[in-house]
Amino acid sequence: MNKPFSAKKTLSITELGHSTKAVVDAAKTAPIAVTDDSGTVAYLVPADLFEEMLEALEDMELAKIVKERRGGPTRKVSLDEL
Repeated sequence: MNKPFSAKKTLSITELGHSTKAVVDAAKTAPIAVTDDSGTVAYLVPADLFEEMLEALEDMELAKIVKERRGGPTRKVSLDEL
């Protein structure tokens, strides 16, 4: 991910309910933490940041698979077999 993730804005579930469209519009440019009495319950993040986060998670999962398979059995294949 190119951008660090942090929510600089916080609002309550009640505030979210009162101004949903404005909050969603604001979340298009920066992450927003949504809270209730127990603490943070959700994050609203810009779509591009969310997609970057999903890609990063996928990359981490693939790296984990590579590490698990490192040193295992191998076999040569031609480009045509791929």
